[in-house]
Amino acid sequence: QPPGTGEQVQSVRSGNWADATTWQNGRLPQAGDRVQIMAAHSVTLNTNTAPLGSLLISGQLIFADQPVELTANWIMVHGNNALLQVGTEAAPFQSNATITLTGTNENENVSGEDALASGTKFLKVMEGGRLALHGSSRDKLAMPTQAAPPSRWPTRPTGKWVTKS
Repeated sequence: QPPGTGEQVQSVRSGNWADATTWQNGRLPQAGDRVQIMAAHSVTLNTNTAPLGSLLISGQLIFADQPVELTANWIMVHGNNALLQVGTEAAPFQSNATITLTGTNENENVSGEDALASGTKFLKVMEGGRLALHGSSRDKLAMPTQAAPPSRWPTRPTGKWVTKS
């Protein structure tokens, strides 16, 4: 089944990603699923995900401090309570966290054809959402190993990390 054509799966409570009771119908998200973490829920990513069709974070997704991988065509952190968090200032992430974006359809735009159009491979934070990345050392951050293929909205790494003191 092509990515993004799986089932719609929503969180039904706060809990661990790997706990089936966290998810609608007691079913863990599977390859291709369109997953949503609902606004009132905080889900701890304590296992590698299947390659998801999409991930909409309206609540909170907190990475457990262990080696973990999140794979999806696209990820959107959307809404005033929405948060994607890897570590905190007080407790920086000590393990390896990998986020892989896999969207490939250059003819599709998730957010429509207007100025918010995003293609199908992105991590987007909007409408009050927050992205918090706190690692144990700046030296452990890695730049992409190659530029993304050309798309409607060209983007490329700046070649340097900016830190806030």
